[in-house]
Amino acid sequence: MANRNIITFLILLTTLSASAQTDSSAPDRRNYRLTEGSGEKVSIDTVTPLPQLITRLAGDWELIQTFKGYWIGYTDDMFSIAEYGDDAINPLTHFIDTVHSIKAKRGAIYTLHLVGINSTIVGRFFEKFENRNARKALRKYLADTTLHTLVLELLMRDPWVTDIPEYMAYLEAPGKDYSTVLSVLKRYEIENPPLNQRISGGVFERLVKIKADDYGIKPMDALVTFQKKFSKYFIVDEEIINSKEWTRSHRLLSNVKFSTRKKSVMTYFMSDYFFSYCSFSEIYSYNFDGKIITVYGPAKAREIWLNWWKKIPQDEKEQTYYQQ
Repeated sequence: MANRNIITFLILLTTLSASAQTDSSAPDRRNYRLTEGSGEKVSIDTVTPLPQLITRLAGDWELIQTFKGYWIGYTDDMFSIAEYGDDAINPLTHFIDTVHSIKAKRGAIYTLHLVGINSTIVGRFFEKFENRNARKALRKYLADTTLHTLVLELLMRDPWVTDIPEYMAYLEAPGKDYSTVLSVLKRYEIENPPLNQRISGGVFERLVKIKADDYGIKPMDALVTFQKKFSKYFIVDEEIINSKEWTRSHRLLSNVKFSTRKKSVMTYFMSDYFFSYCSFSEIYSYNFDGKIITVYGPAKAREIWLNWWKKIPQDEKEQTYYQQ
């Protein structure tokens, strides 16, 4: 009972903390750059023509240091370009399609994102992406290997279910690195998802000692520990068990003394959503059927997502995932 009260309190605390960060941690102001402990109103360049402003993204620019991982340090030129709103989107995509510099392309991607959020920072772990055209423009570069990771990092800050068809198309394409898309999907609120469901049940609230170091808990060490502890209630798929990482972790945990931290299955997986706002998750995908958790490697997780997508009737897809 004590553990249950602790877990309930932690979940409530996390919820209240996230709420506070959206309401009071940052002023809701346009063209305002936030940094640790301060912020400044950006002076918009209303003199330089839009094409010239965009061309500057091919120059020697750097993001402004905000000293906070959840705030992006857009440059003054990015803010000035974003002030054009929809009128800046096509010129930005044309710039991305024609410029050779990857850094320049990335600058334009950041600027499209700034257009999407209407140049407004609303919180720490919360964002309001409002411009549909800017979002479509970002998704256009999902399959671009040089921009793929950045595009996902920006989209997942405010998940829209209309991103899902693009993700499924990406997972369906052969020979890709699917890890980032599988990670990002955890942040999306999907009705009856095939993976990463909300976990409940007293057994998964029990605190367990897991090997940890100064950097935290390694995902494989957590899986080995949970599997040993909960046996038939916590199943690990063969793709993971047959890996060298599983064998190495299993051997070390059996023969070596180590420092530990206490975690429950529930808090381990649920905290992943909160902290994946501005970084990709290293935690494996899982299925919870109400009683048993089964953890999958990336190949099986990809297969499960694609099978789920294929089974959805087309009219339901049109209504849920293509309408906005």
